[in-house]
Amino acid sequence: VSTTYPWGSTTTHRPSTTYPWITTTADWPYSTTPNLPSQCSNYKILNDASRNANTGYGYNCDETDDRYTSPDWAGPSYYRMMAPAGDRLPEYSPGANHCGSASVGWLLYAHPSADQVGVEMDSTVCFDGGNTNACDRSVSIKVTNCGGYYVYYLPDTYFCEYRYCAEFQS
Repeated sequence: VSTTYPWGSTTTHRPSTTYPWITTTADWPYSTTPNLPSQCSNYKILNDASRNANTGYGYNCDETDDRYTSPDWAGPSYYRMMAPAGDRLPEYSPGANHCGSASVGWLLYAHPSADQVGVEMDSTVCFDGGNTNACDRSVSIKVTNCGGYYVYYLPDTYFCEYRYCAEFQS
């Protein structure tokens, strides 16, 4: 807050609140929004409708330079899931032969919680190909909570017909 006096000088004041047990001061204006990591504004988009968990089989994959590469896949990078595909990786296997592919990629561990805005964590995507369990193969990824949405660092998948799935958060 600034005050200008009639003689032309200006004084800048920092707002403060004083209580017997605590004193706080802050530069004005200040923000309570955390500084988000760069990947929260510099990402690619996965939004192909066939990527949704409710979609059945298709021959799509998230492997660069394959003739069946998903139309929204652009190689290893940070990605944000968006409509009509969904807005996040599912935390469960939708089952093989869904998400427009045969082997379905889903998040093995929970997303960062709502109070972890700006936090990036290591995680694992499992691929369910319908063999012995819901995690036939897995890849290491990174998940970032960007406050209202997530971004994922996703590598190429192992083979064609391995694809990252999407769902809408309920």
